[in-house]
Amino acid sequence: MNPVMLRRLGTRHRAAIGITEETDALALVVSEETGQTSIALRGDLESDVTLDRVRERLTRHASNRLRGADASIEPRWKQAEP
Repeated sequence: MNPVMLRRLGTRHRAAIGITEETDALALVVSEETGQTSIALRGDLESDVTLDRVRERLTRHASNRLRGADASIEPRWKQAEP
C-alpha cells in the first residue's frame, strides 16, 4: 500500500492491513470517526463497503477456506524461517 495513504489511515486500519499481510485472515474495520466499513485482505484495503459487499466477501472467504482453495498458497507466517 502507498506509504502516504497509510499515514492518512487510523491505527485500526493499519493494523488490519498488517495482520492480513502476515496471515490468511480477512479483517473488517469500522471507522470510529465516520462509521464507514472497510475490508482488509492480503494487505489490501477496500474502503467504504456496503453491508451486501461485506456479506459477499465474508461468504467467499469462508467458502474458500472450507474448500481448501487457498491450500496451495502457504501463509507468509509459515514460510518464515525459525
